Amino acid sequence: MTSHDLVRRSLSARPSRVVASSAGIAGCVLLVLLLFSVSRGITTGVSSFVGQDGADVWVAPRGSDNLIRNSGLLPSSAAARLATLPGVLRAEPVLRGFVSVSRPRDPGPGLNLLAIGYRAPSGLGGPPLMDRGRSPANPHEVVLDRAAAWRLGVVPTDTVLLNDVPFMVSGVSDRTNLIATQFAFVSESAAPRLGILPGAVSFIVLEVDGDTAPETLARSVSELDSAFVGMSRSRFVANNVREVAAGFRPMQSLLSLVGFLIAAIFVGLLVHSAVEDRHREISILLAIGTPAFLAARGILLNVFAMVLAGCLLGSGVALIIARSLRYWIPTLELAPRFADTGFVIPSFLMVGMIAAIVPLLRLRNVDPVDAFRP
Repeated sequence: MTSHDLVRRSLSARPSRVVASSAGIAGCVLLVLLLFSVSRGITTGVSSFVGQDGADVWVAPRGSDNLIRNSGLLPSSAAARLATLPGVLRAEPVLRGFVSVSRPRDPGPGLNLLAIGYRAPSGLGGPPLMDRGRSPANPHEVVLDRAAAWRLGVVPTDTVLLNDVPFMVSGVSDRTNLIATQFAFVSESAAPRLGILPGAVSFIVLEVDGDTAPETLARSVSELDSAFVGMSRSRFVANNVREVAAGFRPMQSLLSLVGFLIAAIFVGLLVHSAVEDRHREISILLAIGTPAFLAARGILLNVFAMVLAGCLLGSGVALIIARSLRYWIPTLELAPRFADTGFVIPSFLMVGMIAAIVPLLRLRNVDPVDAFRP
């Protein structure tokens, strides 16, 4: 048996300890990834809607820069005027307003949803992604966000009341959950049925051709009329993310940071304890003449494998939980990203290796006699 085989067998003699340590590391990874996913999920709905394909420039009333707190109005005739600008392929109105949504003959309280009126079924400003069903085809149909549909207990073809007016649910949208509320999409021609002011719109969405930069067109819109504010899609997304996250992001960022630091410390303690627990095995290896560097390398390889296994297990469980919650609790929006694991796994591997090196530096002080003490 070579020295390498002896080291490997000696340091792998306690698989139950390794499994327990890997499970602890997996729990730390799971915690951190879920914290990151929840923090990002707060803004997923609004960024998905305002950042949808084709919505290259958003035109708002002067003084408004986001969808959530917009209170100004534009004349509906502005869409035709903006459509004449060079580089504009389409200019379409979007109305927004909060509506009460409930089930017929349901005595319980309804939901207060953010209603979006657009040129259904294929106009700009509609649902960015459908979960099931279809877009509204007439003024008597509505698309509800999947979380809102789950809360109301309705499916496509069911009837709901919007401001006490019956609408048929034609479909259910995805990635349109604002956490505090959800989207509901109707045809712009449904506005009079909902009591929305006729002859006015909240925004005008422009689609530009491939030769025109959205930022350039946005500046042209702002210069065209003092009542207009043009914003490129990227700028409008940033404005809305800022507005939606204003009350949540600082707390979520703090929780994510603290959670990551605590998890990193716990990973370091687990690794340090696992290495210290191998003191007797290391002493035996040194007593029989095994080079110290060979024993140290064996420990580091075992630590690397243990931490990596825990990280992969935690990442897999986090992904399973995120996917499962989409069906179990749709109101909780998680937004996992592969980049999160690309940050967490190397970070924990680095912490683990550092935590292992500290006790290994004392190898030169290990007395081989310790291996034979009772």
